[in-house]
Amino acid sequence: MSIQLRFPLRPLLLLLAGLFAVAPARSQVPSNTRPPSAAGALSSGHPYSCTAQERLDDYARRTVGPIALVRSAASAAYHQWRDNPAGWEQGGNGYGRRFASQMGKRVIGNTIQLGVENLLREDSRFLASGRQGLFPRLAGAVENSGVIQSAGGRRAPPVGRLTAAFGAGVISRTWYPPGDDSVPDGLRSGAKSFGWHVLTNVLREFLPEIRKGMHF
Repeated sequence: MSIQLRFPLRPLLLLLAGLFAVAPARSQVPSNTRPPSAAGALSSGHPYSCTAQERLDDYARRTVGPIALVRSAASAAYHQWRDNPAGWEQGGNGYGRRFASQMGKRVIGNTIQLGVENLLREDSRFLASGRQGLFPRLAGAVENSGVIQSAGGRRAPPVGRLTAAFGAGVISRTWYPPGDDSVPDGLRSGAKSFGWHVLTNVLREFLPEIRKGMHF
C-alpha cells in the first residue's frame, strides 16, 4: 500500500529541532531514588531519574510488549466494529490494515516520546499518587498524567508525551484513506490518545484494589 504525504512535515521537524535546541544538559539527580516496578510504576514522594536502560526497557514494553500488542489488537477490533475508517473495508484485510495502523502509530509515538523525553530529561512513567481515599487518589492520578517529574525532580508538563500523542496522530494521517487523512483528524486522534493515557493511569492507581475485588 503506497503512502502519500498530504501535508507538510516541515513544521513538525522544526518543532523537534526547537526541542533539541532548548533541551537542558544532563544534570545530576539525587541518588535516593526508587526503581520502578515491573509494571513501570514509580513510588511518590522521592526524586528520581530515568537511566538510559530504563528508558529503553520502558520503550520496548510500551511498543512491542504483550500488553502493547493486546491493546493494538483490541483497538483495531473496536475500529473494525465501528467501520472506522470506512475506506478500509471489513474482513481480514480491513482488520489487518487497522492493526498495522495502530502498531504504526504506537511505534511512531513511542519513538518521538523516547527522543523528546531523553532530551528534556523527563520521566512520564506512572507515578502512584500516595494519597488516601477514592476521590483524592482519582484527582492525583489525573494530576500526575498532566504534570510529571522532570530533571532534578521538578514538576513540569509532559512535553514528550504530548508531542508523541499529537505527532503520531498527525503523521498517521499519511496512510489513512481520503476523508480521514486531514491534519484536524490527526489532532483529534492525538487528543484521544492522550485521553486514553489519563484513563490508563487512573486504572493503574486503583489496580491493587481492583485485584482485591474493588475494595477501596
